[in-house]
Amino acid sequence: MYQHYPTRKEIFTSSTCGDYQLFIAWPDEPAPVQGWPVIYLLYGDIHFPVAESLMRTLARPRCCMTPGVVVAIGYLEGTLRERDYRPSVTQRIPEPNPRGGYYPIGLAGQSEAFLAFIQHELKPYIRQQFTVDPHREALFGHSYGGLFTLNTLFICRHAFQLNTTMHRVPQCGGTMSISMMS
Repeated sequence: MYQHYPTRKEIFTSSTCGDYQLFIAWPDEPAPVQGWPVIYLLYGDIHFPVAESLMRTLARPRCCMTPGVVVAIGYLEGTLRERDYRPSVTQRIPEPNPRGGYYPIGLAGQSEAFLAFIQHELKPYIRQQFTVDPHREALFGHSYGGLFTLNTLFICRHAFQLNTTMHRVPQCGGTMSISMMS
């Protein structure tokens, strides 16, 4: 029997970073004494359907996944991922495009402000809505989201107990496969 996961989509307004589209799923049963684990997903509109489906399917008694809360962070329209996921730097260098020319430099990075939003606004909000275990919080990101996840691991190691990245980070000039760090 599949676990039922209620879901909701809502707008969350950050006092410092603006509006975000949140996609949230949670187990439809009482939380364990220590609370549910929670995973925060970047590129929320892309990753939420898969994460919710995996949680619903694999969080069954005979499967390996512990049920938990899924919080996916997306944007209302367009994207501010360059601003939110990239760290601030003293100089932005254009990345060469293999087809010729350069990629647009994009917005200046403000990942420190985005991390502060997650830590001081979003996490407390989620803790008010659900019984979650603050010792079992994970962050997942790919591409620029992977860059944000790695940067978070290095500058604020205590923010999450598990940091997972996937894919290539464009401004790092290389390929990045799935990595899990705790």
